[in-house]
Amino acid sequence: MADGRQEHLSELDEEITRSRMARLKAEQAKVVSRLERARDRLEARRPNSRTIDTVFGAVERDVDAGGGVLAGAVAFRVFPFTFPDVFLLVVICGLGASANSEDPGRLARDAGIGGLAGKAFASIGDLSTGQRIFSFFVATFALLLATRALLKVLRIVHALIWHTPAGKPARPFT
Repeated sequence: MADGRQEHLSELDEEITRSRMARLKAEQAKVVSRLERARDRLEARRPNSRTIDTVFGAVERDVDAGGGVLAGAVAFRVFPFTFPDVFLLVVICGLGASANSEDPGRLARDAGIGGLAGKAFASIGDLSTGQRIFSFFVATFALLLATRALLKVLRIVHALIWHTPAGKPARPFT
C-alpha cells in the first residue's frame, strides 16, 4: 500500500512539473513575442528618430566588435588590479596609524571596515615599521604591474573597437 501511495505521489509530482514547464514555456513565448513587437516598432521609427538610430547603431557596433568578449578581457584585468590596490590601502592606513600612534584595527572598526578587511587592518599593526615600509614598496610595485597590464588591455580593446592599430604606447621619459 505504501508503494502504491508513493507511486501516486510520484505521478502527481511529474504532472505538476509538466504543468509548470508548460506555463513557463507559454510565458516565455509571450515575453519573446512582446519583445519582437517592440523591436519591430522601434525599427520602424529608426529612420525618423536620431536617438533610436544612435542606440541601435551602438548595439550593432558592440556586437560587431565582440563587445561581450572584450568586456570580459577588461574585467579579467580589472579584477586582479583590485588586489594590490587594497593591499596598498591597508599598508598606507597601517603606516598612518603608526605615525599617529593608533591601533590600525581600531581605526578600521571606527571607519566601519569589518570582516576580512578589518582583520587585514588589525594584522598590519603586528608588523614593525620597517616591515610596513617594505610592504608599501611591494604593494606599490604590484600595483604598478597590475596598472601596466590593465592599460595594455585597454589600449588593445580600444584599438579593436575603433579599428585602429594598437601600436606601442609613447614613452614619456625618453
